[in-house]
Parts: sequence; C-alpha cells; structure tokens
Amino acid sequence: MKRTASLLLLFFLLYGQLFSQDIQLNYSNEITPTQLKKHLSVLASDEMEGRKTGTRGQNKAAEYIKKQFQEIGLISPDGLYAYEQPFNFQTTGFMPGSLAVGGKNFEKGTDFLPVDNEYTRKSGFKSSGIIFAGYGISDINYDDYENKDVSGKIIVIFPGEPKINGHFLISGTNDYSKWGISISEKIELAKSKGAKAILIINSSENILMAAGASMQKKVEALTNLELPALRIVPQMIGQIFGETEMKKLIELHQQEAPLNKIELQKNLKIQLDYSFESIMLTSVNIIGMIEGSDKKGEYLVLSAHYDHMGKEGKDIFYGADDNASGTSAILEMARLFMQAKKDGHGPKRSVVFIAFSGEEQGLLGSSHYSKQPVYPLNKTTANLNMDMIGRSDRSRKSDYIYVVGDDQLSKELKPLSIAVNDKYTNIKLDYRYNNPHDPEMLFYRSDHYNFAKKGVPVIFFTNGVHADYHKPSDTVDKIDFELMTKRVQFIFLTAWELANRNKM
Repeated sequence: MKRTASLLLLFFLLYGQLFSQDIQLNYSNEITPTQLKKHLSVLASDEMEGRKTGTRGQNKAAEYIKKQFQEIGLISPDGLYAYEQPFNFQTTGFMPGSLAVGGKNFEKGTDFLPVDNEYTRKSGFKSSGIIFAGYGISDINYDDYENKDVSGKIIVIFPGEPKINGHFLISGTNDYSKWGISISEKIELAKSKGAKAILIINSSENILMAAGASMQKKVEALTNLELPALRIVPQMIGQIFGETEMKKLIELHQQEAPLNKIELQKNLKIQLDYSFESIMLTSVNIIGMIEGSDKKGEYLVLSAHYDHMGKEGKDIFYGADDNASGTSAILEMARLFMQAKKDGHGPKRSVVFIAFSGEEQGLLGSSHYSKQPVYPLNKTTANLNMDMIGRSDRSRKSDYIYVVGDDQLSKELKPLSIAVNDKYTNIKLDYRYNNPHDPEMLFYRSDHYNFAKKGVPVIFFTNGVHADYHKPSDTVDKIDFELMTKRVQFIFLTAWELANRNKM
C-alpha cells in the first residue's frame, strides 16, 4: 500500500512538473476555429459596413472590441473601461472620376488610382502623345530614355527594374537599386525629362493593391513630386498600344527582361477628370492591458488593425482576412492570457492589446500611438503585429506564415520565434518578404512599422496577398480557420515567451 501511494505521489509530482513546464501549451490549445470564427463573423458582417475609418461601421466594430475587452477584464488606459485612444485625422481623396483613353472610359478604383502628390491633386490632364519608357530608368548601365523624346508627352512605365543572367542589371547583384525600391525616383526623372504625366502599370489586375504599395519608406516624398502620376491596370496597355503589344510587354516584364530597346509611341487622345476633397475626422485605437507581475513596468504589445475599406455603392468590402482575422486573434489571445493570470500563471511583463484604426488610410492609428504612446516605447520589449492571417496566397497551400522584420532590430527575436515553432507548432516560417527592399515592401505596409521606426523590435505575421485582397469578395466563408488556428497558436506561444523571459 505504501509502495502504491509512493508511486502515485511520484506520478503526480512528475505530472505537475510537466504541466508547469508547458503550461503555455495548454492555453494555446484553447485557441480553436470555433472561437476565432465567432469574433471574425461579427467583425466581417454586413452590420460593420466594411469598417472604414471614421464611419459608422468602424465605430460599431470599435464598440464590439471594447465590449470584449471589458468582458475579458483588461485594464483600460483611463481606468474607466473606455479603452479608447482617440485621434484626429485629415482624410483626402480623389472623388469618382474617369480616364478616357482613345474614346474608352476607365474608372478610378477599378482601372486606375492617382498617386497622391500635389500636382496630381490640382487637376486632370489632356494629351495626345503617349510613349512607352520601359521601367522609367536612366542609369549608366541601363537607360530607358535613350533616343526617346518624352517632352510634353504622357509616358507609360513598369515598376521594378530589369535582370540579366539572374542578377539585377543595374547593381549586378541580387539587391535592388534605388530604381527598384522607390517610385519617387522614376517620377522625378520623368519630370526632368519634360514628361507631362506618368502612367505606372500595376503588377496586378487588382488596382487597389497599388494602395498598399504606397506604404514605402519614401511615402512622405510622394506628396511633393511635381508631376501628375497614375497607377493603371495592365489591360489599359491594350487600349493604348494594342492587345498584341500588351501581351508581349507583360510577358517580358514578368521575366524581368530589359525593355529599353522597345519603341512604342501613339498619338492617342487621353484625358483625366476628377475632383479632390479633404475633410477632418476622428477615430479611435482600442487598447487594453494585462498587468504583469515582477516585470510589470515592461510591456509586450500585440496588435492588429480593425479598420478596412468600407462601402462603395452596394458593395461592402468585408475585410474578413484584412483584418478581421488579426483582430479576432488578439481578442482570443487576450482572453487566454487573462485566464492564465486568473489561474495563477500570469505574465511577468505587462501585455498590451491594441486594435488600431486608420491602417488602410496610411497607418494613422499606429502613427498616433508611436508619437503619443500610452505605455513607454523604451520599455516595450517587442511588438507582434498580425495583418491577414486567415488565408493562403496564390503560391502557398501548406501550413505556413510569412514572417517579416524579426531580425531588423534585434538579434534575439528571430531565434526565439524559431525555437518556439520548433518546440510546439512546426509550421513553415517563410521569410521571402523579410527584406526591407523587397518590391512588395511588406516591412513598411502595416502597423508594426511605426514601432520599428521608434526602435521597438517587431515581428509582422501575414499570409500574404491573395486574389480577394481589397475586394468585396474577402469574406468569412473563404477563411481557413484550421490554418488560422495553428498560426494564432504559434503567435500566442511566441508572445508567452516574450512576456516571461528574463531580459527584454
């Protein structure tokens, strides 16, 4: 009998030790497709009207998130369960307009988007001379303008830069030159060559993807460029230069082939008409916190933006993946961190949960927070940001997540997340967008960037862009909740380690 009792005691001691060692795994297993779908289905519903910043739909989403924070028991920055950090912002935009090319009308938001700068805002333009200028580059090793007179003409260019023998032609390496990184360089060059306007062929048929491309390092400089500029869909090349040339040019661009020897010029009437408006609005970031124990004066920030693109006519841009998915994730992680605290396993550091607004308008909410932080940034150990984690992009089907920025400001963050994944989740960590010079520029395109600019180590988690990006078809039924669950479990376990490790 004594032997049996001793064995039972040993069993319970060992069980307790194992449970203690991997207590976080028990909580991560509480993240389920059912729980995530509950929140996501509300945030991406008709009632939320696309959650555009400054609208009724965004306010409804804010109220839902605040209610969840209150039910979880998170601490509000003001101590009054408001959970709000309000900010004012000026919204500017090009009102519905048209671009007529050779007698055919193209629509703003579907076929073209103005690049927001002072000269594009002032007025439309007219011209009858259009000329193709390759990638819009003039460099000692490569010149798209050689033997071309573009003075007084509208020029058409592709983004990016050419390769030869597997290397970028200008640098001779695998690294992009300034021409592949910054569109402003190409616009300034076109202005110096005497061009009247510049049309930049978008790399996707979804022109609204171009809005994300403006979130680049030199975005501030774009507003001062002295040349009207538009992004256009590839199909517009067919209207300008003909269907045969369109197919040829797109194929060559996909191959990143040199384009400077191609001579294409058309005398074709082109006219742009629109209006530009500016108004002042107010929005709110939603912030809640779980106080840490012995390191409560240090902070881990988990974030996701809850706004999206609103409505256009009868179409609702639901934003199920972008970014009801990330918002649902922080709600679930907040619930489980609080449950752990109630169970006596609370975090050493304070964990801050932020649902940002204004991301789709230019990272407005996180910019405001970085300038007026509720919790000191020099005591913030890291920011884990989630933006689109519920789908797969066109190139991936397996269990994966893209990881961006983890090695930009800390030598410890990347090994930490890899170790967590190796121990617990074993999903594919894909770093293909982790280069700040990558043409997709994901490092600059979500709210983590405003933390990185202030020196806070960051990891940006995303599934990448898919066919429904910034379209009304980004709906709840297309979310892969099983895959999303695995991703959120991995992020939660990474957050647990960051909240409890000895050093910031």
